[in-house]
Amino acid sequence: MEGQDMDQPAEDVNSGDTPGDIVEDVQESVANDAVAGTNVSQNDISMGDAAGCPTELYNYCVKPVQVCGAWSELSKSITKGCKWSTDGSCILTSSDDNFLRLFNLPNCLFQLPQTLYDFTFQSSVLQCKESGLIYDYAWYPGMTSADPATCCFASTSAGNPIHLWDAYTGQLRCSYRPYNHLDEPVAAHSISFDASGEKLYCGFNKMIRVFDVASPGRSFDERPTNVKKMGQPGIISCFAFGPQGIYAAGSYCKTVAMYSESDGQLQFMLSGHQGGVTHLRFSPDGTRLYSGGRKDFEILCWDLRNLGKVLFCMKRTVTTHQRMYFDLS
Repeated sequence: MEGQDMDQPAEDVNSGDTPGDIVEDVQESVANDAVAGTNVSQNDISMGDAAGCPTELYNYCVKPVQVCGAWSELSKSITKGCKWSTDGSCILTSSDDNFLRLFNLPNCLFQLPQTLYDFTFQSSVLQCKESGLIYDYAWYPGMTSADPATCCFASTSAGNPIHLWDAYTGQLRCSYRPYNHLDEPVAAHSISFDASGEKLYCGFNKMIRVFDVASPGRSFDERPTNVKKMGQPGIISCFAFGPQGIYAAGSYCKTVAMYSESDGQLQFMLSGHQGGVTHLRFSPDGTRLYSGGRKDFEILCWDLRNLGKVLFCMKRTVTTHQRMYFDLS
């Protein structure tokens, strides 16, 4: 799934080559991260776990089927991105009219057998308005529709603190207020909950600030990423949380850095993107990290067991400076 975001300033693009092996046919390379689908007999990819247990096959040659859409309320604005809720029951979108919109999946998608769909036009069930340009937003990782207390998401926008919204009512639950060294309020460029949902990580220029989700306000932990020209420079643009207490942070200075969750110490720095890093995802088994850059025609895959070089590259089409999301299953 891909989305778009135009909230951050673009940077110059290098003409240098990206290290690593280019994979022209990525079907086999990404098989373990694909969603199991229809059983087919040709042009399929067989998937299985480490124990050799057989799973379903996925046919990459079959084009996706469009089953529903939402255009009426978005016809006069640009959709910058969409993100699935943790339980997969709804989608949260961001657009340049400074609205966050929540869409429920149509009931036909939950009915079996899923062979024929009536094309339906969806309307948002919830709208949250920010007063400034929305920079980033994130679902609470423990969200499940069966427990309303967990149904919430955070957002950051220009000139505003970080807001935590109720996904059932659309009401503002609380705010997290970052300040700089001059005691001036500053807006986060990127936000992400950690895997446990207890911490909220926020990206700034050469700085990561970490809030305790249970303690809204202006109390946070500061973690500089670049001191005396040492470390990761630039605006921290995205996060991804992996296994064993580590997380990855992308920068608009075209680098990806691995940090320790406990103390924020830099563990490893990766480079190879032609543009600023805009999106990161760990594989479900936690052994690989995928990264995408602004106006970068490759998604790079890194093996956490051997970070010295790019494991492989996947080609994509990116013709603008807009942020392009991707996701794994």
